[in-house]
Amino acid sequence: VTWFVGEAKQIKWFSSGTVTPVIIRYSATNGAPWYVINSSYPSVAGNNTYNWTVNDTMKSSQCLINISDARSNFTSEVFDTSDVTFNVYPQINITAPIGGQNVSAHSNTTQINWTCTGSSTITAVNIEYSLTSGDVPWSYVKNATSANATNVPTGATGGYLWYVPTILSDNAAVIKVTDVDDANVSGVTPTFNIVGSIDITAPNGGEEWTVGSTKPITWQQYPDISVNISYSKNNG
Repeated sequence: VTWFVGEAKQIKWFSSGTVTPVIIRYSATNGAPWYVINSSYPSVAGNNTYNWTVNDTMKSSQCLINISDARSNFTSEVFDTSDVTFNVYPQINITAPIGGQNVSAHSNTTQINWTCTGSSTITAVNIEYSLTSGDVPWSYVKNATSANATNVPTGATGGYLWYVPTILSDNAAVIKVTDVDDANVSGVTPTFNIVGSIDITAPNGGEEWTVGSTKPITWQQYPDISVNISYSKNNG
């Protein structure tokens, strides 16, 4: 079971007889220390429910809930603990690029942006991309200096300017941002496109060409793609 910080979740238990009030506590370390969620919650015989907004400082796969009789004479005698540990993680939500976006190959204008939930439990991330809709292989995103996007500092929000490689992808590219300290905490984009880029270098505006003359049309393109060439006489 995985819960996420800041979510509203229900803690449920069954009391044989009337045990009230109760102390509700959590652990992130499979036991002590325990932290109080509610120190005196009224309980009834039978089924009980407590609505908990999951603590935003948690990041663990070793979480437990403990409920005990709040009356001091019975606290160590009347209690129960989760049968197995569960996960509580912050979340990474990637806000750019978005699903279906066209990203230009061999460009340095694509911003990767994300937000993090939790109270500063994520301080650095790794950024990778896949061309197989999220299947392996994954490759590190690089910047304009060809440095891998590893251990990128982050807070509640983060961003990274991606130097997109000279490749094409037909709605199968995805970005993944992962917590450096815990690979279970990551966010992945929907699929998007990486499309070819073309930059016309001649004519580039302002030239005067004579009718019937032969002039070179030149351009740069990434990657090696087939192109159509057309002209307009009315500014497009």
